[in-house]
Amino acid sequence: MINWKDPETWVPAVSRWARPYLNDRGIRHLKALGYKKLHWDDPDWRTRIAQQAFRIDVEEVTTRLGSALKLAFVETHHGCLTADAGTYLRLGLLRNDPDRLEEEVRRMVREEDAFARFRPEIEQRIARNPYRNGDAGRLYVALDDRALVEKAGHYLIYGSEWVVGVLGPCEELRGRGTPTLVKVRLPLSAASEYDRRELAEALLQEWTRIKVNRPVDVPVTVFTFMLRADLPPAWVTGHRHPELVRDPLVNFAVRHYPDAFCRKCRQEPRAPD
Repeated sequence: MINWKDPETWVPAVSRWARPYLNDRGIRHLKALGYKKLHWDDPDWRTRIAQQAFRIDVEEVTTRLGSALKLAFVETHHGCLTADAGTYLRLGLLRNDPDRLEEEVRRMVREEDAFARFRPEIEQRIARNPYRNGDAGRLYVALDDRALVEKAGHYLIYGSEWVVGVLGPCEELRGRGTPTLVKVRLPLSAASEYDRRELAEALLQEWTRIKVNRPVDVPVTVFTFMLRADLPPAWVTGHRHPELVRDPLVNFAVRHYPDAFCRKCRQEPRAPD
């Protein structure tokens, strides 16, 4: 399974896969180039430097790798705010449904006293929601959980972006659960052809950087998969609660969650001391 944060799970496999397309110089040439002062996400890693090792056009190599990835699995992550991560183990991950979210936010404001201040104008707020019909029928999972914590923490801090569009980044939302990262073992056959090719670009680019620069770091990538189907519970392999999350809606302030846990955590047996 491809784990972006652990190159050993995919770099050797890419090297083996690439052999039929390498020229006589191949990987030895990349290793002999010496350190390159390029940012990790500079496309030159793939389009200019990797090309030196291939006997066919690197764009064709990328397309073929994207097709080959259809048989692979990748570790992905979904950021959310929940009181019980066990819900995802029972129901899986569901696509964005604006109608369901609209009814849920009405119920919250009507029944939960914490949201009483929103009652007089809830219908006007719903009508003004900039996300009212956005991303309907879609679901997103991230290749790198660090990107969710550092760059898209609002999903973990406030929950649904749709609900934030109605109520704003308010304290009441933050109190409805625990920031959670749900781990998903995604079969790449479920991803779109476009996303598979984009992943092939990212892997070839980083593969080249590793061969040339031999870095010790693994860069944070914001790569996401956009899916148009619910994900079954069997694909959910675990969850965790980060202790620190950056809030992009409040100048990326760091929010602290020491010893965070949810209902599912309480049900799990504790490891022996």
